[in-house]
Amino acid sequence: MAPHDPHGRVARVDADERRRPAGGFRVADRARFLALVEQVVAALPTELRPHVRAAELVVDDVPDPDLPAHPEDGVRLASLTLPRPGGRARLIVHRRPLELRASTRVELVGEIHRAVAGAIREALGQPPYPD
Repeated sequence: MAPHDPHGRVARVDADERRRPAGGFRVADRARFLALVEQVVAALPTELRPHVRAAELVVDDVPDPDLPAHPEDGVRLASLTLPRPGGRARLIVHRRPLELRASTRVELVGEIHRAVAGAIREALGQPPYPD
């Protein structure tokens, strides 16, 4: 039986937990997520910022299944391709895995920061930051 409000009307939301979307903090669209990524890149530590200053920022919903899995948890959250002569660096951030790890906007920004900084350090052959 569907839940009723104080006036006896049936609630219009689906009360079945199995039909609700997966948890996580969802950003309204790709453009807003890209704005968060740009905000994070602008706030990177000074030793990491030059490597992505002129990089092309790309937001993908999920990682390509053909890419190698991340060695720590199997899910690649971001990756940086360093520039070749005459080219630009390319920073790819995977939206849905990051959104699923966060329950608030502040947590999402923190997750994006960790993913981007980790991708830069991995591309440079440096060890990841300790958590």
